Order: sequence, then structure tokens, then C-alpha cells
Amino acid sequence: MKLECAGRLTVGQSLPSFAGGPELSFAVSVSFGEGEILALIDPETKAVERTLYDAESTYGSLRFNDGYETTVVWTRMSGAAGPLLGQAIASDGDVIALSIARAPEGSSDRPFVLFATASAALYRGTCAPRSD
Repeated sequence: MKLECAGRLTVGQSLPSFAGGPELSFAVSVSFGEGEILALIDPETKAVERTLYDAESTYGSLRFNDGYETTVVWTRMSGAAGPLLGQAIASDGDVIALSIARAPEGSSDRPFVLFATASAALYRGTCAPRSD
């Protein structure tokens, strides 16, 4: 899955290593593969009635519009449509935490929060599915 994200600085200073001020835009990818799944199954039809836990650790790319790119390690919860949680380390050693929420009903845009520890920068915005 690929997402295009854009947001604004809400707390702290802008990211010094790869951001150009209070606005931030980036593309992020996440792949889904092997993981632990716990679900309630209908014994007759074998259909999944309710997913109780679906998580995995995987990685993808986190590429900012100024060209800076790093690897993000993801833990996803509740399937591809559910929340995504990831962490990355920038070349300057800054630790980045990225949380992308489930899209609200009737929308394909997913709210995100990105936090960079060294600068205490907190960005909020939305991510939209990318079709390529």
C-alpha cells in the first residue's frame, strides 16, 4: 500500500534535517506479509466472523518531498484498513514515530501524526491512497 501525506506543524520546531518549515509532505509505503492473526471463525462456513488481532512487523519507505528517504519499520493493527504504527531513524539520528489512523467512514483519507524526538516536532495531517 502506498500513501501520499501532507500536514502542518502543530507543536515544536520544524524538522531540521529534511523539512522546509511548518508544512510537511511525504510518501510512505507499507507491505503486508506474514503475521499473527487471531479471529473468530464460523465452524460451518470457515468464514472469518471477527478479527480479534492481526499484527505484523514489516518495513517500507518513508520519502519526504525534498528527496530525503529512510526506511520505516511498521507494526500494523486490525488489517490494511486499520491503524498503522511505524518508526524510522533519520540520518542525523533523530527518531521519527508515525501513526496513521483508520480512514473515517465515507472517506479514503487517513489522519496521521508524525513526531520527531530531537526537535520535539509534532505534525498532523492526512494521507491519501496512491494508485501507482
